[in-house]
This record gives sequence, structure tokens and C-alpha cells, in this order.
Amino acid sequence: SASTGDKRGDSGSDHTIFVGDLAHDVTDSMLEDVFRAKYPSVRRANVVVDRMTGWPKGYGFVRFGDLNEQARAMTEMNEILLSTRQMRIGAVANKKNRDAQQTYATDGMYLSNIFI
Repeated sequence: SASTGDKRGDSGSDHTIFVGDLAHDVTDSMLEDVFRAKYPSVRRANVVVDRMTGWPKGYGFVRFGDLNEQARAMTEMNEILLSTRQMRIGAVANKKNRDAQQTYATDGMYLSNIFI
């Protein structure tokens, strides 16, 4: 299908940043607009929402088409005010590493419970 092709086609130039400390009223379009105003290569932004409650979790991601703009945004947009809070910009964790950390943390908790 066309959508599968699109996904594969842009993965090579998908430069994503993590944006944390978002105010609860920040929407996808607000996040996208504040970045696109400075960085024309912004592809899309999304605020992560809790599936159970529907409430925003206070962080999101912004995707850039251009690596240089992504790199500039990491420093230039850090602590910029959006709505009522300053955004905290970070690198996106590699999914493999994140999974490993999660497993490790869970195992650690499990072990400490046994010893208690």
C-alpha cells in the first residue's frame, strides 16, 4: 500500500526530538506550530496521551525532515515557554535500550520483593 511505502521512504530522514514538561493544554498543533515557526522542515508533532484517561502525559515528540534543524532545535528550543511551562528538549531514546532498561528495572523490583 502507499502508506507502507511512505513510512519506509521517510525513515531515513526522520529526525525526532523528545519534548517534556508540557503544560496540560498543549495540543499537537500548538506544539507543531511553535517549532515550525522557526524550522520549516518540521513534519509533525504529537503530544502523548494516556490511553486509559485521555489526559496528556506532559511530553511529546517533534519530527524534522532536516538533521541540522533538529540539532538546532535541541538547543534553541530548550526552556522556551509554551503555554504556561518551559519545554524541556531531549534526545529520543533508542527503543532497544529503553526496552532493556525496563526489563532490568522490573527484574530488580521482583528480586527485592523476594528478599523482603
